[in-house]
Amino acid sequence: MNLEELRQALQTQSPFIEKKDGVWCHVPALDVHRMAQALVEREARLITITARPDGEGECRLIYHWDCEGEMLHLSTLTQAGKVDSIAALCPAADWIEREIHDLYAILFNGRETSPLVLRATDRSGLFLSNGNLSQEDKR
Repeated sequence: MNLEELRQALQTQSPFIEKKDGVWCHVPALDVHRMAQALVEREARLITITARPDGEGECRLIYHWDCEGEMLHLSTLTQAGKVDSIAALCPAADWIEREIHDLYAILFNGRETSPLVLRATDRSGLFLSNGNLSQEDKR
C-alpha cells in the first residue's frame, strides 16, 4: 500500500502511523466518500466500521480496511451527528451504517434511514440514551 499516494487521494496531511495491527490515520473532517472511492479503486475491502462517542457530543468512526492483506484504519469525527454514507460504494457498509445509526443516532447523509435493526420499540441512539456506557467509555 503506497501511503503517500493514499494521502494525496484523501487530500490530507494527517500522519499515517504504522502499528502491529496495521496503519492508523485520524482525519477529523475526513471526506469518507472520497476515502471509500479511493480504496475501492485500489481493490481494498471494507471490513467494518466502529463507532465510539468522543465525549463532546460527536462520535469517532473508524473505517477498517483490508488492503491486499494489510490493515488500514482511518478514523474521523461526525459533524453535528452526521457523516456521509459509503453504502453506495461499499455495499458491506449498509448494515453497519444502519446499526451505528440505531445505536448512536448518527445520520448518514445520502441514504434513507431504514427501519431500526434492533427492536421496533427502540429509538435511535439506544446506546447514548440508555446509559449503557460506563464512565470510562464516556471519556
